[in-house]
Amino acid sequence: MPTHGWKEIWTRKRSTSEPDEGDEDAVLAELLTLDGYNTPTGSVAPAVWRRNVLDLAARHGLAPGDRIFEVGCGAGAFLYPLARLGLVTAGIDYSESHIAAARRYLPGSRLEVAEAIALDASERYDVVASCGVFFYFSDRDYAREVLGKMVDKSTRGVWVLDVNDADREEEALAIRRAAYPPGEYDRAYADLPQLYLARAWFQAFADERGLACTFEPQTLPGYLSARYRYHAFLKKR
Repeated sequence: MPTHGWKEIWTRKRSTSEPDEGDEDAVLAELLTLDGYNTPTGSVAPAVWRRNVLDLAARHGLAPGDRIFEVGCGAGAFLYPLARLGLVTAGIDYSESHIAAARRYLPGSRLEVAEAIALDASERYDVVASCGVFFYFSDRDYAREVLGKMVDKSTRGVWVLDVNDADREEEALAIRRAAYPPGEYDRAYADLPQLYLARAWFQAFADERGLACTFEPQTLPGYLSARYRYHAFLKKR
C-alpha cells in the first residue's frame, strides 16, 4: 500500500482557492497545485502541462470519444485536459478532498474514493493510466498487484507515467537534496520514502503477460524530477 506518511499528507491537503470554472488555465493551475506540482523539484505552468498531456495522447492514438481511467487521479490535473479534448474520463484516488476537487472541475467524469489496490477491473477502458503515483507505493509487490489489475481493466494497454528510475536513484536523491536548503530535504523526507523501479521490472512483467513494452523519458519542462523519471507503456498485442 502507499506509505502511511504519504497517505496522511495527501488526504489532509485541501483546495485554497476556487477559480472560475470557465478559466481553464486557472482551474488547471489549481489542480496542479493540489496534485503536488508546486514544489522545489516541480513547478509546471498550465500551458506546458496541457501541451504535454495532449501530445502524449496524440502520440499514443487517443482521440475524442476514447475512454481513459486513471489510478491515483488526485484532483484531476492529468484527466482535465483529456476531458476538455472530448475523452471519456474516470478515476480513483484515496484522498476524499482530491476527489471532491476533481468532481467539481470534471463533472462528466466517474470519480471514486478508493485505494489503488482496490481497483475494480470489471468495467473496461481503452487505456488505464497512472501519473506520478507508483513512487508512492510501499514496495514492488504492491506495485505489481496494482499493475496487474490495470492491465486486466484495459482493452488497449496501460500507461505508467512519471516513474522513479531505479538505475538513477543516487542521482535523483542528489538532485532533490540540491533543490532544498542544506539538510532540509533529509529532515522533511526522512519518513517519506519513494519507490524506484527499473525498466527491466516493467519489461519482465510485460513478458510474463504477453504485452509489448516501451519507454519514454519524462521531458516535462520546468519539472526538475523529469531528469530521473520515465514513462512505461504496456500495450496489448
